[in-house]
Amino acid sequence: MDEPSEPAIGTEAQMRSELVALEETLSAAPHPIWHATETGQTTWSNTAYNALRDKARQPKESQTECIFPLLPSDLQSGKTRRIPVVDRESGTKKWYDVTVKAGASSYHCYAIDVDNMVAA
Repeated sequence: MDEPSEPAIGTEAQMRSELVALEETLSAAPHPIWHATETGQTTWSNTAYNALRDKARQPKESQTECIFPLLPSDLQSGKTRRIPVVDRESGTKKWYDVTVKAGASSYHCYAIDVDNMVAA
């Protein structure tokens, strides 16, 4: 009698499971992560980015405009640049090191809070 075979690698169920795991991992990340277009519009963002955006944006401002103003050189270089975000209620600046990496159809963006280093 033949033993039952395991599902083939790359089946739809396995890919869906991997996608869910990736989405959960990115959503739980403590640092802002987002995808941006060449024009600086945000097309996807994680929970940390959304929370920061809600602190920085006025209620009627665009939810797709990036809270970290990206320069054309950011999109080409892949280098890290220090960028402040201002809390709309307190007016305080919080500093982030932002890194942008080109992807197949968008730019993958990552921000690390460096406020303590800037204040030192």
